[in-house]
Amino acid sequence: MTLVRKTLPLLPLDGRELLSAVREDSEDELDLAEGYLYAAQAALYSQVRRAAHRTQFELTLPCFPSNYDSSNNFDVPYTRHEYAAAYIEGIELRVLPYAKVDSIQYYDADNALQTWTASNYTIIDGGVDRPATIYPAPDVTWPATKARPDAVVVTFWAGEVTQATYLEVAPDFVGTDAIQTVDGYTFAVDDIITVSHSANNNEVLGPVGIGFGTTARQDYHITYVSGDTFEIALTNGGTPIALSTPVASTAFVGTLSPLVRRVLLSVATNWWMNRCPLEDCSCETNEAGKIAGLMSLLQWNHGHGN
Repeated sequence: MTLVRKTLPLLPLDGRELLSAVREDSEDELDLAEGYLYAAQAALYSQVRRAAHRTQFELTLPCFPSNYDSSNNFDVPYTRHEYAAAYIEGIELRVLPYAKVDSIQYYDADNALQTWTASNYTIIDGGVDRPATIYPAPDVTWPATKARPDAVVVTFWAGEVTQATYLEVAPDFVGTDAIQTVDGYTFAVDDIITVSHSANNNEVLGPVGIGFGTTARQDYHITYVSGDTFEIALTNGGTPIALSTPVASTAFVGTLSPLVRRVLLSVATNWWMNRCPLEDCSCETNEAGKIAGLMSLLQWNHGHGN
């Protein structure tokens, strides 16, 4: 089994928030601040399999789970009735929180690539504590697959918030600029969101600090929604804001969980305040233990996906 991220890592926090938290008046170390926040976000994912922003993942399996139907009856003392226990193994999507499944593809016994129709399966969302699990629908069994390491590929989205890409002005929009979510997530008019300054261009690990010309921790109102495309304004029903970016870029747009915000800032602040004062120092401290303690604030199940 392999689990890989398919979309660019973004910062749902502006690097200036960390500089403010550590009482840095200058933005000379903005790149370093963003680096610490990226590292904190990576720790959030690696230790508790939590995606800080909406991210696409690809889960590859050598086969579907087996179907097991046990007809063994057992006695339940408090009811004194016998029941038949039926067990069906599912596919755990080991990233929290679950958002949606794009597709389930598999190589059948003849080695032909097939797409499993959505009506063939059901998804049980595990909420904030457990991963979502895919099960076959009633009266449906897992299909047979070819013996190969990539026989089954599940493409899905997980994460607390969405990410969006900057667009030129869209038809029928009254403002000057439009934003489109990359995963089809839709906002409603007057939803209140923030936009991160720390964006990426559309190259792998492209330069950070490419924003939309928005302000860190500024509340913006969604306005003029058309499907997954929208504009933002400073007030409800206000004039859409003219955005600016030198290149096509992708940035965080949404509302970050206050708990996730606190953990990311706590981890990054701890690193910042305890970093070696010598330039280019390669010394290491027991950061893993510190991170584990801070992550325990989340009270999430650490056993899944590790």
